[in-house]
Amino acid sequence: MEKRQWTFKEIVADGDNWERYQAEYAGEVTADQRSEVAKMLGCGDVSKGFATYLCLDCGATKRVGFSCKSRVCSSCGKVYADEWAEALAGRLLNVTHRHMFLFRARMW
Repeated sequence: MEKRQWTFKEIVADGDNWERYQAEYAGEVTADQRSEVAKMLGCGDVSKGFATYLCLDCGATKRVGFSCKSRVCSSCGKVYADEWAEALAGRLLNVTHRHMFLFRARMW
């Protein structure tokens, strides 16, 4: 049996996970974080707006919910990150660059 891959949205939306998280970290969850998660949870929901596509051959229509464009959304966040990286690249000097990642482990 293949192991199911959960998206971040599914984990947050499952049961009362988001409510329990906010209760556990009361006072630490910012208004911006609540706003981003709320947008993510509504991503693709046709009740929040949609585009309708029409097949010119058979006349079938399909509604596609608008994306949320949230930083924390599994699908929209990539677009956000790509746009941020492109804007950052435009500010760099015209020389060879290397991407470096600093990992700092916590020592308990």
